Amino acid sequence: MFKRIVVVLLAGLSAWLYQATVPPPPKICGTPGGPPVTSPRIRVSDGRHLAYRETGVPKQDAKYKIIIVHGFGVCKDFEPPFPQDKAKQQGVFESLHRDLMVGFGTWEFDPMELNNPFPHNESSVHIWQGYEDRIIPVLLQRYVTERLPWVQYHEFPDGGHMIYLDTRICEDILRTLLLRESSLFV
Repeated sequence: MFKRIVVVLLAGLSAWLYQATVPPPPKICGTPGGPPVTSPRIRVSDGRHLAYRETGVPKQDAKYKIIIVHGFGVCKDFEPPFPQDKAKQQGVFESLHRDLMVGFGTWEFDPMELNNPFPHNESSVHIWQGYEDRIIPVLLQRYVTERLPWVQYHEFPDGGHMIYLDTRICEDILRTLLLRESSLFV
């Protein structure tokens, strides 16, 4: 009788521990019970949505478009008006898992076979890379720009993954893109 009680208690305790450690299902923006969609967004191939923010002059009047891309754990607003844990509604594991699936999965095209989207030099594509970046290897970006010679590569010797937060880099990017000055970082 005592063994039965212990087994039932252990089973109940195990069930309670399991329920306590399983995260709640994700609340997807724009679905019933989920948070509202509050900014423009595009749908990516794996079903997720990428929110974005436009700033500056109205789109139809813009002479330049600068796109800053960064992935996991970053909000389109640099200082979100809510706690960071609220931004990760789907959880760290699921977000990283999906990012890895996209990054290392089969794509509908080969990025190394892309053609220059600006064959008449009406604009350009640039990559700024920090040499000390431990997330995106320098060798990978160098390889991409060797295979796609129309991509202009700029390497910052003292920068890491978050070079866009460095004022010198931001100023260099703006001078290069808007004033067509040579980048200080080659």
